[in-house]
Amino acid sequence: MAEQMEKVRMQLLEVVNLLSGLQEAEVIDVVISRSEEWMTYNAKVSLTNPYFTPIFISDVSYTLKTANSNRVIVSGSMEKRPEPLPGSEDTVLEVPIRVAHNQLMTLLEDNGGAQDKIYQLDLAVTVDLPLYKGHRIPLDWKGEIKIPH
Repeated sequence: MAEQMEKVRMQLLEVVNLLSGLQEAEVIDVVISRSEEWMTYNAKVSLTNPYFTPIFISDVSYTLKTANSNRVIVSGSMEKRPEPLPGSEDTVLEVPIRVAHNQLMTLLEDNGGAQDKIYQLDLAVTVDLPLYKGHRIPLDWKGEIKIPH
């Protein structure tokens, strides 16, 4: 019985160690590109996998909102599942966030035509660890984004 309890304790310690090491993630930049119908905010997220084995990403969800009024502009999840995080490496993951032009025009009208506003991007990267599925890493970024005309 004592031997089984020691195995359980060691597995719990392993999970705690895995979870504490995966908190090294941050939004490092947001780059804007445009097409005829959409503005795409490409959030660049730096993730560190401190382990020798790849870690699989099961979901990346996002919410882009105005920082002052907390008005949600767009929310959703990445359409395509990203590649696994390679073992013992830093990875920059690009999260494309598409916003229709008419949504941006409504936002401009609501803000009285002001084009420079502070926005907040909330991201959650969900990874599957060997002993713990669905570990969520919350990230946020606040910054000024110019809305192109």
